[in-house]
Amino acid sequence: MKKRIAAIFFSGIFVLLSSFSAMASSPLFTSTIDLNTSISDYNANNIFYIDNFTFSPNMNIDYFSVNISYSGVNMGNERWYVTPFDVNTLTGNQYALSASGNEQPFKFTADFLGDYFDIFKNAGSFALGFYETTNGLDSFTLNSATLTIYGTPAAVPIPGAMLLFGTGLLGLVGLRQRQIR
Repeated sequence: MKKRIAAIFFSGIFVLLSSFSAMASSPLFTSTIDLNTSISDYNANNIFYIDNFTFSPNMNIDYFSVNISYSGVNMGNERWYVTPFDVNTLTGNQYALSASGNEQPFKFTADFLGDYFDIFKNAGSFALGFYETTNGLDSFTLNSATLTIYGTPAAVPIPGAMLLFGTGLLGLVGLRQRQIR
């Protein structure tokens, strides 16, 4: 009898602990845009942007991760930057594209984006802007961009029926123990 009560107790503890493990940051959404387009700039500081990534607004987002596949950046003469883009406005925070590879990941957190983080999160839309800071013809080929949103999945409450079922089982165990005595 004590073994049954212990089994019920430990299975309850297992259910509680497994619900806490679901609170770790994990991918909530992933989308890829295949572009294979050339981005060119004749004058410094022109802004170019790609299509918006759209997702379900108001998710429990911890950060945005963007992986960009590109080629043809000449860092000797060009300084290309990537930044989140909001209605013709750069967020003011950017990362430089590297000439050392053809694929580069970027992480956009609430600390990095400031107020824009909540704007993107609540709108359910995220776009990237590209610009460069040197004069003359500068270009690169943007192959694709993948947005992955990391966050905490919404907590799934244990239904009242499970609680009622568990207390019913405990009551039956108690009645059975009373009958044995």
